[in-house]
Amino acid sequence: APTKTTLSAQFEIEGSGNRNQHRVRAGDTIKLKGSITNLGTSPAYRVLAKVISESYIFNDVELAFGKIEPGQTRQWTTQLQVPETALNGLIVARFAISGDGIQSAQATPLRVRIEAADRPVFSYAHQLIDLGNGDGLVQPGESFKLRVTVENTGTGTAKETSAVLRNASGDAINLKKARFELGELKPGNQKTVEFEFAATQAATTGGAPLVVELMVNDWNLRERVTEKLKYPLWPAGRGPTADRGAVRVLDNRADLHEGASRQSTTVATAAKGTVFAIDGRLGDWFRVKGQGSLPAFIHGSHVSRTNRVSTLTKIRPRWQVSPPTLALEIPRWETTRNQYPLSGTVTDDTRVEDVYVFVSNREAKIDHQKVYYRSNRGSKTINKLHFGAQIPLWPGRNLVTVIARENSDVQASETLSIYRSNSMSATRDVTSPPADPNMLK
Repeated sequence: APTKTTLSAQFEIEGSGNRNQHRVRAGDTIKLKGSITNLGTSPAYRVLAKVISESYIFNDVELAFGKIEPGQTRQWTTQLQVPETALNGLIVARFAISGDGIQSAQATPLRVRIEAADRPVFSYAHQLIDLGNGDGLVQPGESFKLRVTVENTGTGTAKETSAVLRNASGDAINLKKARFELGELKPGNQKTVEFEFAATQAATTGGAPLVVELMVNDWNLRERVTEKLKYPLWPAGRGPTADRGAVRVLDNRADLHEGASRQSTTVATAAKGTVFAIDGRLGDWFRVKGQGSLPAFIHGSHVSRTNRVSTLTKIRPRWQVSPPTLALEIPRWETTRNQYPLSGTVTDDTRVEDVYVFVSNREAKIDHQKVYYRSNRGSKTINKLHFGAQIPLWPGRNLVTVIARENSDVQASETLSIYRSNSMSATRDVTSPPADPNMLK
């Protein structure tokens, strides 16, 4: 019978930490280094190490060592690219060693701690500019510009940013300019674009509003924010009549609208004492020059006419879409327990609606299972929510996704890779995690 030998293998990621846990960052190019020693008295042939992992970054990667003589150590290094979209968390890579003349082969699994890349967050302000009768309201047959200013309020650079306007009202809308490539957008940077569309004669007043969906994407890091903009349809009118002069804000804060109606979007607020030049009037509404000299409307109950010119112009633009900020507390990235303590805080400039958590585990055939929910309705702090949950985990790699919502459209999310190791001391059935009061069946 052919003689067989024993192999001892070690694997590491060069320059990334100790042998127990290697640290790499999303976007890095890394070197996976293997070292195999023949501990036997006969050669091993065609020795191949294949990585087995639940992460596509490492799974099926091969290191070819070839022939290894008795007492000989051979090394092999392969280069890998960690995607910029790699998730925050822990990856465990195991090694299957094959070849001819091998009795046994031992290799310690490699634990790799992935640090996610800094990511962009998109906030945007939008204002509808009426190119028809000038009242800022949507009427059949009119054309409009939708002016959108996008700001990256995150910590990472968006490299391939685009802004897209999608028609959600069929033949009632005619889109003219519906897509802009914004390119690179660094943290704190802004870019402004102007979409164009028209309300066709197929649009009917008194029915459903016109709806367009505004999306800002970073195709490189797959970050996205979206909102449905809904515009009531108004009967045709003559629009504002010409007027001249100025008005002064009487209240501590007065809203500026994009149209002559409280149903229209608020585009900015003005402080007490701010003076606006007016160029038109429609009923109780004055048309003024707002932020960036754009037309805006302020209700007459908030202002009085004045002949005095003031240098006080405290106008604060409103960012209609600003996703919540999600700060998670991560006690560890690997556990032997079937429940994981996850807590965090959600804050927003206007309101936090709720937070919920999903878990996926491919090996356990758990697909995006909702395991936790908490509403913020009725809270005394409508713009802040702190939560703590016991999240069920299954053996292997668990993708834990936390979603915090401002409303049904605007939300923030973060996905973590939490690894659950097998434990001989565990007595509970790991396929059935214990119930949690906040878990949704």
